Amino acid sequence: MKGFRELQEVKTVGSDYKLIILSAHDSDDPNTTAVLIKAVAKKMSIECHLCDFNGLYISTKNGKDYINTFAVDKEGLVITPTLKSDDIDYIDPIEIDPKNTLILLRGLGHPGVTSKGSYTNVSNELTYRGYTLINSVKCHEICSDKDNNQLYFERNNLVTPKTVRVTHQYLQEKSFDRLGMDFPIIMKTARGSQGVGVLLIDSMKSLLATGQLVNKLAPFEDVLIQEYVESKYDVRVIVCGGEIMGAMKRPVVEGDFRSNVAQGSKPEVFECTQKEQEECIRAAKVVDGQLVGVDFIPATDRDKGDPIFIEVNSSPGLNGIEEVITDIVKNILLKLRDRSIWS
Repeated sequence: MKGFRELQEVKTVGSDYKLIILSAHDSDDPNTTAVLIKAVAKKMSIECHLCDFNGLYISTKNGKDYINTFAVDKEGLVITPTLKSDDIDYIDPIEIDPKNTLILLRGLGHPGVTSKGSYTNVSNELTYRGYTLINSVKCHEICSDKDNNQLYFERNNLVTPKTVRVTHQYLQEKSFDRLGMDFPIIMKTARGSQGVGVLLIDSMKSLLATGQLVNKLAPFEDVLIQEYVESKYDVRVIVCGGEIMGAMKRPVVEGDFRSNVAQGSKPEVFECTQKEQEECIRAAKVVDGQLVGVDFIPATDRDKGDPIFIEVNSSPGLNGIEEVITDIVKNILLKLRDRSIWS
């Protein structure tokens, strides 16, 4: 893997571009990564706009496309629209052009604020009009569902913990038999992020009780049970345009089994082996990912063994890794200048 100083001198082709970051900004989960990207883009003189999916529509005038949406403040929250007679107070329409505008989608398809079907519809409309979406709707559909993510790993021969979907709340024992593992095991909801909805199950009694509780609270949520691979840490690798931009080691949180930065893990710089680099780039490719976070547990023999892939995140948070790897966001924005990775 390239040294991080060398990454700061990434050679790119093409000129600067306009960056539109589309997300649903919510006070309970502000999009701090989008705010970070915009701040770095401003320093690089890249025009960047934070646009909210809520209220968004595309208009065309005199052959030019425009994004119409609400304003987002420096904290990543929507400025509450005011009513002017019968009209909602939008910001000025933003002119966009598929030749020089990248659309960065954040959180499409994840539970909660970004799961509306209309958000996918407007993203598909942008694709139809010829815009490059980072990442594609296909990538978000794969990565926002951990069950689907696992299927793509398996069919492409990427090593991953054995996983079984619990097909019905009354078939948890049968699902456990299909898994063929001893306790402890992992139970997780198919949709979720930041380690939320991931549980360590140590007995059949716990499996049945927890499964009943999840079904009661979220009766239409798919639940997976998975082989527990014990490790003192996992690794998050940021892949952009088929190139590794940086990697961080995420130690397991003390008193927990998870290693998410959002759960309190203290990340460190990590140097991937050649084998790990190749497999991470391949994992990003099989989910159609252009800018993704690839999570894996290293093999015992890191030079020859296959890394064990947990998931690919199509909306990776960048605040934590930016603290570990200086200028990683800058290097991502430089990489995105390369028109060869535009669709």
